[in-house]
Amino acid sequence: MLEIVQEFAELEGLDPESVQDRWAGNPKQIAEDIFRVQDVDTGKYTDLKLFDPAQTKVLDAYFYSDARTMSLYKGRRIGYSFIICLAFLLDGMMNPNSFYPIVGIKEEGAQARIKDIRRLIDNARVDIPYGKKPTQGEIELWNGTRFKAYSGAPDSSRGDDSAKAVLLDEMAFYEDQDTVTRAYRAFLSLGSNRKMVQVSTPYL
Repeated sequence: MLEIVQEFAELEGLDPESVQDRWAGNPKQIAEDIFRVQDVDTGKYTDLKLFDPAQTKVLDAYFYSDARTMSLYKGRRIGYSFIICLAFLLDGMMNPNSFYPIVGIKEEGAQARIKDIRRLIDNARVDIPYGKKPTQGEIELWNGTRFKAYSGAPDSSRGDDSAKAVLLDEMAFYEDQDTVTRAYRAFLSLGSNRKMVQVSTPYL
């Protein structure tokens, strides 16, 4: 993360220590300083601006809440799945060798969230190096952090590393929510300050 601080400081003509002070305890500031998103109308990439207060509150809750489970119920286009992917990326940049399973109803849905993370990395204002070439289903950063797509089938959760956080995307649409939750909560059994994040639109 120090390299990213230094690169941003050079980009903005700032002292690295002032950047560290600017970013300390402020994930929103880090995100808005270094990430860009595509404008749906023009197709051009512009600096990220979070929706206040909704997205900022979710980001703060992820980093500062003591809750082991976050349940986010939403309407479409609020961007909760995106903001959790952003939180995972920031967390993983700051915590080397972390692991973040991203679960979708089908693996294609989880791969869409992996694509969100890859777009953030590829279009950032600073260089965020990969550890190895990314695939549709997995990203590894320079510091050993990994993000991996899974389907909602409980058996697909077996045999991987302990996780720092897990995203269950579109939670309300899993056929057996309790079984899926138990299967993926096993990723969080080791270590402290681990989070299960459940995001969903209503199932009507």
